[in-house]
Amino acid sequence: NVDSATAFVTVLDTVLPTLHTQNAVIYLDASGQAILTVSQIDSASFDNCGLDSLWLSKTTFSCSDVGTQSVVLFAQDSSGNVDSATAFVTVLDTVLPTIVCQEDTTVCVGNIYFNPPVYFDNCSSTIIQTSGPNSGDLLQEGQYFVEYQVTDSSGNQSSCTRSIVVLPKFDAGKIIGPHIVWENGVFSYFVDATNGSTYQWNANGGLVQSSNQNIAQIQWFSGPLNQIVLYVENSIGCIDTLYFEVEKWVLSTTNIHKELEWKMYPNPAIDALKFEFIDFNNHDIEIALFDILGKEVYKQKVFRHQLSQTIELNLHQLNRGVYIVKVYSDNWSDSKRLIMY
Repeated sequence: NVDSATAFVTVLDTVLPTLHTQNAVIYLDASGQAILTVSQIDSASFDNCGLDSLWLSKTTFSCSDVGTQSVVLFAQDSSGNVDSATAFVTVLDTVLPTIVCQEDTTVCVGNIYFNPPVYFDNCSSTIIQTSGPNSGDLLQEGQYFVEYQVTDSSGNQSSCTRSIVVLPKFDAGKIIGPHIVWENGVFSYFVDATNGSTYQWNANGGLVQSSNQNIAQIQWFSGPLNQIVLYVENSIGCIDTLYFEVEKWVLSTTNIHKELEWKMYPNPAIDALKFEFIDFNNHDIEIALFDILGKEVYKQKVFRHQLSQTIELNLHQLNRGVYIVKVYSDNWSDSKRLIMY
């Protein structure tokens, strides 16, 4: 005789997964990030019934994590049993900083200003200048090399060097033209032409012209301003500043000093010039002639006892042209224009 009965058996898996770990080294990328994967830490972990999943306590690392730190590897089997083990991960930054110096340049003698390089890194970095002149230094003619170095927080270094060539001082020469002028007269001034240069002429306290012309027509107005300031800039940007002083005279055909009248004739003259002085008995005077460039070409002193008679000057040695005749004493002067034939 046979009989049977049913019962229930419960099979349990209480065996925890077995974990094996290994330490890992990871490297930050150009953006300063690094990813740690399970396969880099897991070293053949297993379970009696098979692993369901593996995961890490931390997988993303940045510049602030550079160095060695612990991570935890977790494992879970199909029965829900979970175990963990610790490993160490070393985060390294081996990316060199990027540094780009300004382009090599050619400049003029003077205080030279320049910008530092452009630099960046995946982590923090600092820059120093290791050699060469500083921006703003007064540099004389020659070639200079300026070197910079960038160091990041992990000690990685990069450097760059730029060249600065300083040309000899730009000499635009000198202004040529008359030093003796009369008010409201127009006079020509020039400097030797320099190829590719520009010229900014200033007189009477303002701009006369700014162009590539090395010659200027300047009308001198009444007033105390009596200086030409000329800025000459050559083709590479070097600037020379030239100054030129003039003496302004007031020309008159009728003497404004009624108490000191004088006449000059003939005008135009050929080789002789006569003077008559009225009421000059108490004054010794001097007569001076200047050419159109302001150069004194004749001078004679006349004593007071001679002034009652006609004074004649022999000017046969003078060339044809326009001259300025200046008559003056200690506290008075007057001038007129003379034409020599």
